[in-house]
This record gives sequence, structure tokens and C-alpha cells, in this order.
Amino acid sequence: MFHGIAFHVMRTRLPQGRNLHELGFVSSGLWICGGVAVLGLLVLSLRPSLSQADALLLSGAQEEAASVYAAVATDGLTEDTRGDALWRAARLARAENQPQQALSLLERFCAEHPDSPRVAEAHAARAELHRGELGETAEAARAWSKAARTTSDLAAAGGWWLRAGRTWVEAGEPARARSAFRAATGVAETRATAWMSLGNLDLADDPAAAYDAYDHALSEARGEDLVALARLGMATAMERLDGAEAALVEVSSQGEEDSALERRRARLSGTLTD
Repeated sequence: MFHGIAFHVMRTRLPQGRNLHELGFVSSGLWICGGVAVLGLLVLSLRPSLSQADALLLSGAQEEAASVYAAVATDGLTEDTRGDALWRAARLARAENQPQQALSLLERFCAEHPDSPRVAEAHAARAELHRGELGETAEAARAWSKAARTTSDLAAAGGWWLRAGRTWVEAGEPARARSAFRAATGVAETRATAWMSLGNLDLADDPAAAYDAYDHALSEARGEDLVALARLGMATAMERLDGAEAALVEVSSQGEEDSALERRRARLSGTLTD
């Protein structure tokens, strides 16, 4: 009898071409029993770990990796370890085309680890699942808004506010879209684009508000393309407010050479000539 040594056979299906040593489950050793040297394997009953799950994943055993990630998410020694396990499990589920499972894991991550530095990214990942794989625009907009409110990265927040606003437009919620775009105007990196979005949103029903929004966009725009778009927006709003003649004055006061502005001048001139 081997006193003091416990043998435990782990029930797990090993991926092809891998062994227990590689996956971190086995220890080998030389024991002395009654003066006789015995070489054997001690199969250890270990707490599941991220390294074991990662090794299974790298070996191509996705199902087994998911099971170990799930165990670590519940039984991991630290909160960071448990959070990492949930995060990796969610990424694996999405890679395996399991959007509902990925979404459930991300929601659990956000609920159980609200102070994680990844929580804003997790909300954004939820939004992508809702918008892409699941086609749920309103839920996607809510998740992007949550990501924007949660992050400390202002540039990322601005981008997520813009995505929230555009998705609210798709969902037929202009008031919520306007609120999201307004939030994006508070971030330097997205301010000009957000004002353009507000102008586009208001153009049909409130051209005066749209004109003001395009004017704000023009004052914040840095690239030539955005400058041209803002000026075209102002001309369009002016045409709806006061007619083609006022719009022609607007675009004629913009001396820069731009093919789109030139076409607009030509169209407005033709309208007045006719």
C-alpha cells in the first residue's frame, strides 16, 4: 500500500495529441515504498485554472475550454480571475457563433464585476451582439449608452455616444438619438460629427435648428470633407427656410473650391433661372 499518496482519476476527454502533463493536471515522481523505488504518475485533483482552459482552447477543445472557464468564473480564487474567466468565456462563445450565450456571459460579467476596467468594453460588446447577430437596435443603443457612461476614456465615450445616437435613429427614437448626439458634442474628438448628426436629424422638421447645428459643425470641423458637408448642410437648411435664392447666397459666400458646392451652386442657379 502507498500510504499518504492519494490517486484521483480526473474524468475529462483529452484533445487529440495532448496529454495530461501538457494541460497541467499531472505530476510525475519517484516514491519509496518498503525500500523499493516506484516510478509513477500522480494525477492531481486541482482547482480549475485559466491556464488549463487556455491550453484546452489552443488545442482545439473549445467545448472543454468553455467548461473550465465556467468553473473558474465561479470558483476562481480572486475576483480578477473570475472576471477574466467570464470575459474569455464570452469571447469564446461569440467566436463559436453562440450570441445568446455570449450575451448572457457579458451581462453576468457586468453585474458581478462592475468595477472592472473592462466593464465599458463589455457593454460595448453587448451592443455589438444586439446590433449585429441579434438585430435588436434599441437594446444595442441602450448598451452603447451604458458603455459611454461607464468609461473613463472620453474619446471612446464620444464614439459610443455617436453609435448610440445612430442606432436610436434606426430604432425610430429621434428624441433619444438627439440626447445621445448631444452627449457626443461634449467630447472634442466627436464634437463636429455629433453636430452634423444633429443637423441631419433636425433638417426635415426644424431647418432652423438644423442650420444652427451645421454651423456648429463647421466651426468645429478640421477635415476638408467635414467642412464641405457642414456647408452643404447649411445651404440645404437655408433653402428649406428661405428658398433657393437665400441658399445660393449662402453657398456663394463660401469661396473655397469644392466640387459638391459647385454642383449645389449650379443647381440653385438653374432653379432661379427657370
